[in-house]
Amino acid sequence: MLGDAVTTYPNAKRALLTDFKDRDAAIQAMKAAYTHVYLFKPCQPPDQNLYPTINDLLSDWEIEAFPPMQGLVVRTLPPTVAALLTG
Repeated sequence: MLGDAVTTYPNAKRALLTDFKDRDAAIQAMKAAYTHVYLFKPCQPPDQNLYPTINDLLSDWEIEAFPPMQGLVVRTLPPTVAALLTG
């Protein structure tokens, strides 16, 4: 599933949550899906181990997906377009 996410959403941040039993499968998944973060279960307490990691990923994504505006560019419409709009 993570491998499909790379193709469909290449800029998405990917996290892998696994347990120690699946260590080899987790390593393969991390390599195949270019996982940004991996966490081992249990992530207890979640407010110290899980939530901050997810918040960091979301913050990074937000910065990349919605870069700050560098200013506002105002352009006038060509007369032919303005005439069509005003009627």
